[in-house]
Amino acid sequence: MKRAYLALAVLGVLITYGLGAVFVALHGWNVGLFWDWSIGNPAGASVVADATLSVFVFWIFVYRECKRLNMPYWWGYVAANFVFGLIAPLGVFLYNREKHLSNS
Repeated sequence: MKRAYLALAVLGVLITYGLGAVFVALHGWNVGLFWDWSIGNPAGASVVADATLSVFVFWIFVYRECKRLNMPYWWGYVAANFVFGLIAPLGVFLYNREKHLSNS
């Protein structure tokens, strides 16, 4: 499972940044348009709301698991969340968690 977590983290970054790059190529750095399109209808708003709540759950889970398992740098996963979104830090955390558990 460790490799699957890591592979999905990389895939998630590639897909997320790839789609973002397509938007920037077509519309430039138009943050207002991006935000309008993200939450401009109930379907988009529901996806954004779900992702936002998932991020908060991830932060709590990472903090609690790192403390429980004596894993360092819980804050690094939270910080990475602001740069890479949810999938990359989640995948890397799960990879490191599995690695830590197998070494214990």
